[in-house]
Amino acid sequence: MSGSVPPFSACTISHNGIARRIVTQVWISSAFDPNNPPSPIPSPVEVTGLWDTGATNSMLTAKTAAALGLVPTGSIVVRHVGGSDSRNTYLVNIMLPSKVGFAGVPVAECTDVEDNFGVIIGMDLITRGDFSITNTNGETCMSFRTPSIRRVDYVAEAKAPQQPAQRDTPRIGRNDKCPCGSGKKYKRCCGKS
Repeated sequence: MSGSVPPFSACTISHNGIARRIVTQVWISSAFDPNNPPSPIPSPVEVTGLWDTGATNSMLTAKTAAALGLVPTGSIVVRHVGGSDSRNTYLVNIMLPSKVGFAGVPVAECTDVEDNFGVIIGMDLITRGDFSITNTNGETCMSFRTPSIRRVDYVAEAKAPQQPAQRDTPRIGRNDKCPCGSGKKYKRCCGKS
């Protein structure tokens, strides 16, 4: 079906060396319905996003909220390492690399961090799809797709019988003509043992 929507959207980010944290560029705007966008469409702000599987919900910094001119939708008590406190909440649209987007995401405000992240991608978004981190050949690769399209199970993959390697060229039968062009059967020409 030409022109059909793909069954999922995805982004992959590679880091030279083994990464100790996963960061990507993220575009944030005030919330709007992408199927019925307003005119003009709210301008997004590009920030650095930290992917945090320890964060229950996604958050944005006070600096990012101010840059967008967001008006709080309410407040919520946020629990964190230092205890808990009341934080403003907002409704935003979040666009990840490769145009992986989420509309109407409720986020809470977090304090600005010294690493200059503008947003934290939490489990509320990560669990909407499949999230994988691999470390091969001295490079960290993070890949994310939404929605999930199949179960990923490395234990089952390790237990699965190994598939034989596929041949690049077709097998030559012993009674076939030899591919060297001699006109002889393969078994009497190049296939002699």
